[in-house]
Amino acid sequence: MTEKRSRYPYRYETHLHTSDGSSCARMTAREQIKFYADRAYTGVFVTEHFWGNNACKVDREATFEEQVEQYFAFSEQAKKYGEEYGLDVFCGIEYSYKGTDLLVYGLEKETILQHPEIPDLKLHEFATLARECGALVFQAHPFRLCKHTKILRFLPRFVDGFETVNGSNTDHQNKMAGIFCRKYGLKKFAGSDNHGTNKGTLNFLAGVETTRRVKDEQDFVGIISEGKYRIFTEDI
Repeated sequence: MTEKRSRYPYRYETHLHTSDGSSCARMTAREQIKFYADRAYTGVFVTEHFWGNNACKVDREATFEEQVEQYFAFSEQAKKYGEEYGLDVFCGIEYSYKGTDLLVYGLEKETILQHPEIPDLKLHEFATLARECGALVFQAHPFRLCKHTKILRFLPRFVDGFETVNGSNTDHQNKMAGIFCRKYGLKKFAGSDNHGTNKGTLNFLAGVETTRRVKDEQDFVGIISEGKYRIFTEDI
């Protein structure tokens, strides 16, 4: 183990989708959890697509409360697989608005249930609400242009940082995010955006390594806020 790795011994995937909760993913939660357990990761954050993205697999005809329960059930099931394979599993959120995505950590189910207006909020309104509730918000792959993204939107005043390393991005897209992040003094963040290693869009793995083991989602917010982490990349 290198000297830097010994200072940051706990490795986490922070941007992960499963076919259980996101229709765009190609590996089940069990398959994804086993994949990371086999690579000796400490843990993963399951960040299924949330409102604003058609890939979210909740019942759109259900009530707000029912949709919230269904959404968090995806990560709760993944946590059970984590117990089986010896991997810490946490819940994150990928919130979308017209092709622009936010990664959110520490926004709990009980808090969301108190805000039934969430599905109707604009991107900056949701980001503001999430941060006011104590969550961390990172703009995901901000420079990615694809068939789902016709306009690039940037929210430097409404987020904690940018995903400057995304395993499914091009080098150019990641470099541009890093430049933008430095210019605005935002936190740098990283994740694989893993929809399944058999999908063909994942170039490498990425995430964060921390100085202490994450206890829960709120503890993760504290670790990242305190800067007690570093970004890593890894070949698949």
